[in-house]
Amino acid sequence: MSKKRQSSSKTTAPAVARAESHGNAAVVPFAETLRRRQKEAGTRRKGERTRDRLKVAAVQVMEERGYLALRVADVCKRAKVSPAVFYLYFKNKQDITVQVLTEFVHDTFRQGATGTATRPLFESIYEANLRWITLVRANSGLMRCLLQLSDEVPEFKQLSEKTNHEWFVYVTQRLLSRFPKARVDQETLLLAVYALGGMMDELSRKVLVSREEHLQPLVESITPTDGALAEFLSVLWYRALFGTEPASVRHATSQGLLNLSAIKPGLGESA
Repeated sequence: MSKKRQSSSKTTAPAVARAESHGNAAVVPFAETLRRRQKEAGTRRKGERTRDRLKVAAVQVMEERGYLALRVADVCKRAKVSPAVFYLYFKNKQDITVQVLTEFVHDTFRQGATGTATRPLFESIYEANLRWITLVRANSGLMRCLLQLSDEVPEFKQLSEKTNHEWFVYVTQRLLSRFPKARVDQETLLLAVYALGGMMDELSRKVLVSREEHLQPLVESITPTDGALAEFLSVLWYRALFGTEPASVRHATSQGLLNLSAIKPGLGESA
């Protein structure tokens, strides 16, 4: 989940038609996750309910406008409270943003760590990548806010980097546990996971958050569903880590990627 500097505050609502099931609980916008969690908490004091409404409202406004364009007045209007009530619970817009995005970061890590070691390795990689893509798509505005807030709050940047590191270590350890007898240097594998994770983060940021002019239509053209994109990237993961191809793939674009193995550098290559 590594983040790269992003200064724009404009957010484009993502299409949801590309989403596919990945064998786990459906990925939903974080505002909906918060609402469900608050409902499941049962009876609470009025002050706690008001604070929760403000947090949900802040997430909704950030998703639509980004952190830089966020205004306390907009959060209050969405939560149906006065600014005076807002300041009973939060110091300013940065305070509420740090709190809800910290919760979002931790929630993202928990969702990522729900895979099972009993599935075939390629399927596990695919499911993790699909989960990440659908999560970014469902929360593209919050992802933009993570980038913006990291530029302004050093402590939050440290939290984001720490969570990234913990995630990559977790993935590395899960891979090592699959091959307990293999002689693999853990730090080498960790660096490879960092590199592949960076590829996932950068591509998902460009396609789903900033929606780059040339890349985004290319991705939508050749990988028309999130599942197709996740499988394409998972083939790259599998090749890079294990130097071989997965036993089978579902999507034509992934098969096209596998066909590249027919190219033998140095043989028939024009000078």
